[in-house]
Formats: sequence, C-alpha cells, structure tokens
Amino acid sequence: MGGHAEAVHALTFSPDGKTLASVDFGGRLTVYNIADPAAPVVWSDVPSGHEDKVVDVAFAPDRPLLATASFDHTVRLWDMTDRAHPKAVGAPLRGRENPVWAVAFNPRGSIVASADDSMPGAESSCSSSDRANCLVWSDV
Repeated sequence: MGGHAEAVHALTFSPDGKTLASVDFGGRLTVYNIADPAAPVVWSDVPSGHEDKVVDVAFAPDRPLLATASFDHTVRLWDMTDRAHPKAVGAPLRGRENPVWAVAFNPRGSIVASADDSMPGAESSCSSSDRANCLVWSDV
C-alpha cells in the first residue's frame, strides 16, 4: 500500500469502512482510500504534529474526527472532513505524565480517553476500580 517509511504501530477503519488510517514510529499519519480494497490509494501522508513516536489512532464513530496518541504524552485530534487533507484540531490534549499508548472514543464520539504506561494502582483520573491509568477529555 505504501505511505510509511517507519514501522506502522496502529491502524483503524473509519465507521463507513471506506478509509483506513495508520500511524508510525516516525510520527506520520497516513490515510488510505480503501473503497476498493483490491486497489487502496494513499489519500494523505502527513506529519502528525507529535514530537515522538505515534502509537495509536482511533476514528470517532459519529463524525469525521480522528485521534492520535504519542510517546510525547499527548493526544491530537484531526478534522477528517477532507480525508485527503487532515487538519489538526486545536492544541494537543495534554495531561499525561508518561507516554500515551492508547486512545479511544466513547460510542457517541463526544469523549476521548487515553491510557499511559503507569503502573497499576497509580493515581488515575478514572474510577478506582479501573486498573488502567487513563485520562478522559469530554466535549471533543
């Protein structure tokens, strides 16, 4: 399919199944048109704006919004209205003290959560029963 020079660490399908987004250790976000899975096309291959490895990516379920997670301790949001030209939305979401390993949206797409590599039992912004250290941003 092309598009990446570094190791791809994560990828995700858009809710409509026509787009695949991937991120790599070099900090790139690559978006593919896979309307024809037999002939994928690179729509865009852009620097992610992160300052370190990018390790996870997630599409919002309800609108053209994408989130990327990085070892730079941040999550970035992307407007995917024009999938050939993703645009960063605002400043990176900060608050992590460690590299961010995972990012996810809630089913309505209004909340994005991230998880880092903190030890279980470390102070968390989630409920005490949640063993993963996560941080939640709402109204995204």
